[in-house]
Amino acid sequence: MIRSLILPCSLFVLSSLLVACGDDEPVLDGGTDAATDVSVDDSSTEDAGESCEFVTRDCPAEVPPLGSPCAGEFECTYAAGRGFPDWQLRCEDGVFQGALPCPEPPIPGAACASPPLTQSCASPYEGPALSASIEIGPVPVAGAPFRPFETGDRVESQIGGQGTEMFEFALRVTGADEVQCADLRASMRDTDGSELSNGGVSGRVGLSCGESYRVFGIVPEFDCEPGVKSFTLRVELVGVGETEMELELETVGCLG
Repeated sequence: MIRSLILPCSLFVLSSLLVACGDDEPVLDGGTDAATDVSVDDSSTEDAGESCEFVTRDCPAEVPPLGSPCAGEFECTYAAGRGFPDWQLRCEDGVFQGALPCPEPPIPGAACASPPLTQSCASPYEGPALSASIEIGPVPVAGAPFRPFETGDRVESQIGGQGTEMFEFALRVTGADEVQCADLRASMRDTDGSELSNGGVSGRVGLSCGESYRVFGIVPEFDCEPGVKSFTLRVELVGVGETEMELELETVGCLG
């Protein structure tokens, strides 16, 4: 059975796997929760200063994140492993779209295999300390350029397969062309400056042409009432640079 799934680029940054794979933890580090550790497509970053292109024009060696930008019309097949049918992904309307291979015959309670929704990497930057400029923004819609958040912009939370509330964002790095992978440390502060426990994310993030794709972050437990919460998001790419932005978060509240 192949369950159709179409995810636009607007499903980006600190959040959950929203498909029915049952995993709520961010899959930035390529750990045991990740079906595949997705690496940066080096072909788009060679000679970045002259001809860097963020858009993929053919099938990458590793499974591309769903909703990541592509150009043209083509199909890619990747082994899902663990007894699942292959992933069948296609470039359509400027993004990678795909399907969820499910067990055949269906197994009660069994999850379908999901392609990655984030772009991870294997070798984080360990060179001399840089002072690169880092910007935080929403996940670009297919074909649209990155834009940074403005102070007070609002992001919406989403609920993962096991009920964890999350939100998403993207990064743009300027002044660190050699960095294609970095350790990420993201945290959240309340309006009084206090650290919001259990909020944010840590892991590895891949960069193509100085831009990340989707990054997922955990929403702290403000309370169970839905509403709009003000907070400061601080992002550090270890050895590369850091930044922060005051934002608003529209929460969905507790389930049940």
